[in-house]
Amino acid sequence: MPGILQSYTMGVPAGWIAWNVGEGAERADELSAKAADAPEAKEIVHRGVLGLEALCQRGDALFVRAGLWVPDRTTGEVVATAQLELRTGPLDRDASWSEQLEQAKSFTSQRGFKIFDRAVEPMTVKAGPAIGEVTVLAERRGRLLARSSGPDLAQVEITVFPPGCSEVLCLRTITAEQGLLEALGQEARAMAESLTVVVGPRGEA
Repeated sequence: MPGILQSYTMGVPAGWIAWNVGEGAERADELSAKAADAPEAKEIVHRGVLGLEALCQRGDALFVRAGLWVPDRTTGEVVATAQLELRTGPLDRDASWSEQLEQAKSFTSQRGFKIFDRAVEPMTVKAGPAIGEVTVLAERRGRLLARSSGPDLAQVEITVFPPGCSEVLCLRTITAEQGLLEALGQEARAMAESLTVVVGPRGEA
Protein backbone atom coordinates (compact mmCIF):
# COMPACT_ATOMS: atom_id res chain seq x y z
CA MET A 1 0.00 0.00 0.00
CA PRO A 2 1.51 3.34 -1.00
CA GLY A 3 2.04 6.03 1.58
CA ILE A 4 0.91 9.63 1.71
CA LEU A 5 2.73 12.88 2.26
CA GLN A 6 3.22 13.35 5.98
CA SER A 7 4.93 16.69 5.48
CA TYR A 8 6.49 18.85 2.78
CA THR A 9 8.30 22.15 2.53
CA MET A 10 9.11 24.43 -0.40
CA GLY A 11 11.44 27.39 -0.46
CA VAL A 12 11.27 30.37 -2.82
CA PRO A 13 14.07 32.31 -4.53
CA ALA A 14 15.03 35.87 -3.62
CA GLY A 15 12.40 38.37 -4.72
CA TRP A 16 9.50 36.08 -3.85
CA ILE A 17 7.16 36.04 -0.88
CA ALA A 18 5.24 32.88 0.04
CA TRP A 19 2.70 31.72 2.58
CA ASN A 20 0.54 28.75 3.50
CA VAL A 21 -2.89 28.98 1.89
CA GLY A 22 -5.35 30.01 4.58
CA GLU A 23 -2.89 32.47 6.15
CA GLY A 24 -2.78 35.07 3.37
CA ALA A 25 -5.36 37.46 4.80
CA GLU A 26 -3.85 37.59 8.28
CA ARG A 27 -0.28 37.87 6.96
CA ALA A 28 -0.93 40.33 4.11
CA ASP A 29 0.52 43.32 6.00
CA GLU A 30 3.62 41.37 7.03
CA LEU A 31 4.19 39.98 3.55
CA SER A 32 3.73 43.32 1.81
CA ALA A 33 6.21 44.95 4.19
CA LYS A 34 8.68 42.18 3.41
CA ALA A 35 8.37 42.73 -0.36
CA ALA A 36 8.06 46.51 -0.75
CA ASP A 37 9.12 49.81 0.82
CA ALA A 38 6.85 52.73 -0.06
CA PRO A 39 3.19 52.73 1.06
CA GLU A 40 1.96 52.65 -2.53
CA ALA A 41 4.18 49.68 -3.36
CA LYS A 42 3.09 47.86 -0.21
CA GLU A 43 -0.54 48.38 -1.16
CA ILE A 44 0.05 46.77 -4.56
CA VAL A 45 1.61 43.71 -2.93
CA HIS A 46 -1.12 43.63 -0.28
CA ARG A 47 -3.80 43.46 -2.97
CA GLY A 48 -1.80 40.77 -4.76
CA VAL A 49 -1.63 38.60 -1.63
CA LEU A 50 -5.36 38.88 -0.99
CA GLY A 51 -6.20 38.23 -4.64
CA LEU A 52 -4.07 35.10 -4.91
CA GLU A 53 -5.26 33.83 -1.54
CA ALA A 54 -8.88 34.14 -2.70
CA LEU A 55 -8.05 32.41 -5.99
CA CYS A 56 -6.39 29.50 -4.17
CA GLN A 57 -9.50 28.93 -2.04
CA ARG A 58 -11.86 28.95 -5.00
CA GLY A 59 -12.93 25.67 -6.62
CA ASP A 60 -12.09 22.09 -5.72
CA ALA A 61 -8.29 22.07 -6.04
CA LEU A 62 -6.34 21.80 -2.78
CA PHE A 63 -3.71 24.53 -2.93
CA VAL A 64 -1.37 24.46 0.06
CA ARG A 65 1.21 27.18 -0.68
CA ALA A 66 1.07 30.42 -2.64
CA GLY A 67 3.63 33.00 -3.66
CA LEU A 68 4.22 36.26 -5.53
CA TRP A 69 7.29 37.35 -7.45
CA VAL A 70 8.03 40.99 -6.64
CA PRO A 71 11.53 41.67 -8.03
CA ASP A 72 11.40 45.46 -7.57
CA ARG A 73 10.49 46.49 -4.05
CA THR A 74 10.39 50.17 -5.03
CA THR A 75 7.31 49.60 -7.23
CA GLY A 76 5.76 46.49 -5.62
CA GLU A 77 4.81 45.22 -9.08
CA VAL A 78 3.82 41.55 -9.04
CA VAL A 79 5.26 39.93 -12.16
CA ALA A 80 4.33 36.29 -11.46
CA THR A 81 2.35 34.05 -9.12
CA ALA A 82 3.00 30.56 -7.76
CA GLN A 83 0.58 27.97 -6.42
CA LEU A 84 1.47 24.59 -4.94
CA GLU A 85 -1.33 22.03 -5.24
CA LEU A 86 -1.63 18.70 -3.42
CA ARG A 87 -3.26 16.08 -5.64
CA THR A 88 -4.51 12.74 -4.35
CA GLY A 89 -4.70 9.71 -6.62
CA PRO A 90 -6.06 6.17 -6.15
CA LEU A 91 -5.31 5.00 -2.61
CA ASP A 92 -4.20 1.50 -3.61
CA ARG A 93 -1.25 2.40 -5.84
CA ASP A 94 1.55 4.88 -6.32
CA ALA A 95 0.80 7.99 -8.33
CA SER A 96 1.73 7.16 -11.92
CA TRP A 97 4.38 9.39 -13.46
CA SER A 98 4.10 7.61 -16.81
CA GLU A 99 0.31 7.98 -17.01
CA GLN A 100 0.53 11.67 -16.17
CA LEU A 101 3.27 12.15 -18.77
CA GLU A 102 1.05 10.69 -21.48
CA GLN A 103 -1.84 12.92 -20.39
CA ALA A 104 0.42 15.96 -20.47
CA LYS A 105 1.58 15.12 -23.99
CA SER A 106 -2.01 14.71 -25.20
CA PHE A 107 -3.14 17.97 -23.57
CA THR A 108 -5.91 19.95 -25.25
CA SER A 109 -6.78 23.51 -24.31
CA GLN A 110 -9.78 24.31 -22.16
CA ARG A 111 -12.74 26.07 -23.67
CA GLY A 112 -12.16 29.81 -23.75
CA PHE A 113 -8.37 29.56 -24.17
CA LYS A 114 -6.09 29.61 -27.19
CA ILE A 115 -2.71 27.87 -26.96
CA PHE A 116 0.18 29.58 -28.77
CA ASP A 117 2.98 27.24 -27.67
CA ARG A 118 3.42 24.25 -25.40
CA ALA A 119 6.26 21.94 -24.34
CA VAL A 120 6.41 18.92 -22.02
CA GLU A 121 9.64 17.65 -20.48
CA PRO A 122 10.32 14.67 -18.17
CA MET A 123 12.66 15.71 -15.37
CA THR A 124 13.91 14.73 -11.94
CA VAL A 125 14.14 16.86 -8.79
CA LYS A 126 15.32 15.96 -5.30
CA ALA A 127 11.82 14.95 -4.18
CA GLY A 128 11.33 12.50 -7.06
CA PRO A 129 10.59 12.18 -10.78
CA ALA A 130 8.69 15.10 -12.24
CA ILE A 131 7.03 16.47 -15.35
CA GLY A 132 7.63 20.02 -16.55
CA GLU A 133 5.05 21.75 -18.74
CA VAL A 134 5.37 25.17 -20.36
CA THR A 135 2.27 26.70 -21.92
CA VAL A 136 1.85 30.08 -23.62
CA LEU A 137 -1.82 30.95 -23.94
CA ALA A 138 -4.51 33.60 -24.23
CA GLU A 139 -8.03 33.85 -22.90
CA ARG A 140 -10.66 34.21 -25.61
CA ARG A 141 -13.02 36.05 -23.26
CA GLY A 142 -12.98 37.49 -19.77
CA ARG A 143 -9.52 38.80 -20.70
CA LEU A 144 -8.56 40.29 -17.37
CA LEU A 145 -4.86 40.41 -18.20
CA ALA A 146 -5.18 40.85 -21.96
CA ARG A 147 -2.95 43.46 -23.57
CA SER A 148 -3.14 42.54 -27.24
CA SER A 149 -4.44 39.88 -29.58
CA GLY A 150 -1.32 37.81 -28.86
CA PRO A 151 -0.49 35.62 -25.85
CA ASP A 152 -1.74 36.83 -22.49
CA LEU A 153 -0.12 34.37 -20.10
CA ALA A 154 2.86 32.07 -19.81
CA GLN A 155 2.53 29.15 -17.41
CA VAL A 156 5.26 26.87 -16.09
CA GLU A 157 3.97 23.82 -14.24
CA ILE A 158 6.10 21.16 -12.52
CA THR A 159 4.41 18.09 -11.07
CA VAL A 160 6.50 16.04 -8.63
CA PHE A 161 5.90 12.35 -7.88
CA PRO A 162 7.48 11.35 -4.54
CA PRO A 163 8.43 7.63 -4.68
CA GLY A 164 6.10 5.24 -2.86
CA CYS A 165 3.34 7.84 -2.55
CA SER A 166 -0.23 8.05 -3.86
CA GLU A 167 -0.11 11.87 -3.73
CA VAL A 168 1.73 14.37 -5.92
CA LEU A 169 2.66 18.02 -5.63
CA CYS A 170 2.00 20.33 -8.57
CA LEU A 171 3.72 23.72 -8.71
CA ARG A 172 2.07 26.18 -11.10
CA THR A 173 3.70 29.52 -11.88
CA ILE A 174 2.10 32.13 -14.14
CA THR A 175 3.18 35.47 -15.59
CA ALA A 176 1.60 37.98 -17.95
CA GLU A 177 5.07 39.21 -18.93
CA GLN A 178 6.08 37.23 -22.02
CA GLY A 179 9.68 38.39 -21.72
CA LEU A 180 9.95 36.65 -18.36
CA LEU A 181 9.11 33.14 -19.57
CA GLU A 182 12.67 31.85 -19.52
CA ALA A 183 13.38 33.44 -16.15
CA LEU A 184 10.13 32.08 -14.75
CA GLY A 185 11.14 28.60 -15.85
CA GLN A 186 14.35 28.95 -13.86
CA GLU A 187 12.49 30.26 -10.82
CA ALA A 188 9.98 27.40 -11.00
CA ARG A 189 12.78 24.84 -11.33
CA ALA A 190 14.50 26.30 -8.25
CA MET A 191 11.28 26.04 -6.24
CA ALA A 192 10.66 22.47 -7.38
CA GLU A 193 14.25 21.54 -6.51
CA SER A 194 13.75 22.98 -3.01
CA LEU A 195 10.83 20.64 -2.27
CA THR A 196 11.44 18.25 0.61
CA VAL A 197 8.90 15.55 1.40
CA VAL A 198 8.31 12.93 4.06
CA VAL A 199 6.21 9.95 2.93
CA GLY A 200 4.63 7.71 5.55
CA PRO A 201 1.87 5.14 6.05
CA ARG A 202 -1.71 6.27 5.65
CA GLY A 203 -3.39 6.97 8.99
CA GLU A 204 -0.34 8.60 10.57
CA ALA A 205 -0.66 12.03 8.97
